[in-house]
Amino acid sequence: MAADPRRALVLVDQHTAGRESIWRGVWAAIVRILSGASSRDHYTHATQARAAREIADLVRVAQEATGDLTLEYLDAMLTEQDLRPPRRVEPIPQRPRQVDPVEEWLRPFEQFRVEYARSQNEDRARASALLRAEQLADMDLALAQREAARNHAAAAAGVIGYRRVIHPELSKYGQTCGLCLAASDRQYGTAELMPLHQGCNCTVAEVTSREDLGVELNGLALQDLYDAAGGTDRGLLQRVRYRVESHG
Repeated sequence: MAADPRRALVLVDQHTAGRESIWRGVWAAIVRILSGASSRDHYTHATQARAAREIADLVRVAQEATGDLTLEYLDAMLTEQDLRPPRRVEPIPQRPRQVDPVEEWLRPFEQFRVEYARSQNEDRARASALLRAEQLADMDLALAQREAARNHAAAAAGVIGYRRVIHPELSKYGQTCGLCLAASDRQYGTAELMPLHQGCNCTVAEVTSREDLGVELNGLALQDLYDAAGGTDRGLLQRVRYRVESHG
């Protein structure tokens, strides 16, 4: 039986809202830690190492939560198509970036020192460090989602691949980037890793031997945006704003 695309889109939106909730929680904790660091702390190795370890541990919890959320979403999507979810899926790797997480989270402190040496302005240096941290955390959670999706596709019977589901409503101007839009019609194999870029909001939909829901979901996502905007003109799209909420 073919799945109802609108019901499937509800699952996509629930997953997106959950992922956003995880992101907000971990980002608030990272901001607290970095904002609490004194100027001297950015030049003291022991203090930096303690803060980097604390952030790395928090991000790992958020990665695991993102992975679990993604598996639950993909299980629900298979159930929607009357397919059985896999009994066991490989966990996401301890190091999705293949680098030491503590070394990774020393980078915002380094960014502070670089910007302060350039500008001699502590406020600008702190803002630069926070921006670097935001980029790192955003990519860390995106990598966790990608790994979980690939592992799920590899473990699920009847799944032959997956494709990205675009989210124009989450972008700054209500528009999906050219990379993601061009790649949204590509089917990835179950062993492939979906390409990512900084700030990518895409989720995934599995392609099964019965159905390719991702094509319909991408069409619905764009059509809903255009309907809300009243057209496809850039000026109309820029006036559309969305708020993502997670609740019961």
